[in-house]
Amino acid sequence: MKITLEGNGVPYQLDPYTGTVSQIADYSDGDSGTVTFTADSIFGGTAMIYAVAGNAEAFDAAAGGKIGRVVEDEPIDLSGEAWHLVIHSYGPDEESSDPGISKITDVDFGERPLGKWAEIQATGEQLSVLGISDMKYVSGTAEYSLTFTAPENWSSYSGAVLSFEYGKDQIGAVIVNGTELPANNASDRVDAGRLIHEGRNEITVRLHTTLCGRTYAEHSGYQDAGADFGMSPVMFAPLNPEAYFNGLLGVRIIPYSSD
Repeated sequence: MKITLEGNGVPYQLDPYTGTVSQIADYSDGDSGTVTFTADSIFGGTAMIYAVAGNAEAFDAAAGGKIGRVVEDEPIDLSGEAWHLVIHSYGPDEESSDPGISKITDVDFGERPLGKWAEIQATGEQLSVLGISDMKYVSGTAEYSLTFTAPENWSSYSGAVLSFEYGKDQIGAVIVNGTELPANNASDRVDAGRLIHEGRNEITVRLHTTLCGRTYAEHSGYQDAGADFGMSPVMFAPLNPEAYFNGLLGVRIIPYSSD
């Protein structure tokens, strides 16, 4: 992405998370007092602040000399806690002649640690409701909810970052104590700021999968084509079924302090 700023000098970028100021090497001067450069890191998961200055010290001074530094503490792993999981499974609607219309079936799997959907020990009744023979064929969305207690010294931190691990899915939303935060699948991290506090806290993570698993289950011809879960071998290399999975695998809270 190209960015053009007014001014004469050298472009610098400030990482507001770490406080690091660095010069952008590849740029061009315009004829009318402008500087143009390519911001490759804009999609890297961290928003950057850009400015034109004579040197890094001038950039720092322009910010009032108050660029903070962030120090992360030991993460708190919530992956093994009892998350309440509700899956909204997408499948064919037998009452509709439109193949683009899906029937959404909700199944509550209760409280369980995080992991692959394929490893959920679903009952025969649950599989029948979902209309599948194996949990690895489930496609759709899901909500993972957890209530946890932050330690008593939590007020000493400036904030916290939530870090996620998952399969062939995407995080659709993260809700912390009733406040929805924008998901960031580029970095798999979301800054919760001061939303987490001492004592009882509630987190909900909304997960979205592809429809490949259910497509594979409904159209077994894809298997003969040598592609796993409905992916065309013309566009994608065949996948290892063991490597293809849905599900939220890990959530960590990383508290941080800043000066």
